[in-house]
Amino acid sequence: MPQVKALLLSFLCILLSFAAFSQTGTLQKSGTHVIDSSYIALDTLSIVPGSFYVDGIDSGDSRVDYLHGGVHILNPSVMGKTMIFRYACFSFDLTRPVQHRS
Repeated sequence: MPQVKALLLSFLCILLSFAAFSQTGTLQKSGTHVIDSSYIALDTLSIVPGSFYVDGIDSGDSRVDYLHGGVHILNPSVMGKTMIFRYACFSFDLTRPVQHRS
């Protein structure tokens, strides 16, 4: 009986380690937004640099704020157009202050 418990416990530990490694560090998101202001907050999390793709406007008409998860509209002539976007974001907020206890 103790051997069965030990075998079951080791199987459970191995299973939990596989579950932990299966988590990815990023979340894939997409959507559409009608441009109505000069700053569009897309997410409350930080966007992975280089993962933002946009259709509907030229890439030079906007600047992505990767740290705060938003887009600055640089060209006012795109107001009222629909922006289609796709990006990956971290599963945590990089702007939140962290305090370590000493």
